[in-house]
Amino acid sequence: MTDEEQLAPGWLDTLLQMRQRRVELIGKLEKMRNSNVFVFWNLDELRYEDFLSLAELLDDEPPAKDIDLVLMSNGGNGEAGYRIGHAFQQLAQGKGLRFRVIIPLYARSAATILALGAHEIVMGLHSEIGPIDPQIPKFDPTWNLTRYQPA
Repeated sequence: MTDEEQLAPGWLDTLLQMRQRRVELIGKLEKMRNSNVFVFWNLDELRYEDFLSLAELLDDEPPAKDIDLVLMSNGGNGEAGYRIGHAFQQLAQGKGLRFRVIIPLYARSAATILALGAHEIVMGLHSEIGPIDPQIPKFDPTWNLTRYQPA
């Protein structure tokens, strides 16, 4: 038995049940809104790799119905937010579909940029959006640019 199993017996079953419940709720939302639902629930930060993963997913399985993106994020890379929003927007427009963003709690900074690419933003009483706070470094010719390599 692993340390995790000793500390919290049944934790894996609980996680699997929670996942199954999320899948059921997403299915209900898709049926209710007649859409394909994507979920981006990020407690870390939005990164460029998120855009690349999404682009691959959309290439493999392009939606056939309107697109609803459930979004919760503190933000992150502004370019990634823009590219994700633009990718959904272009895909939807190319197929005559609508792209909607559903914000149950918050979409900040880069996530706000992403949401602004939607045809419609759906928010509740406790939802919040913004502020947009792009971090753009000022060029300094004395910097040693060779040390700034992409991660």
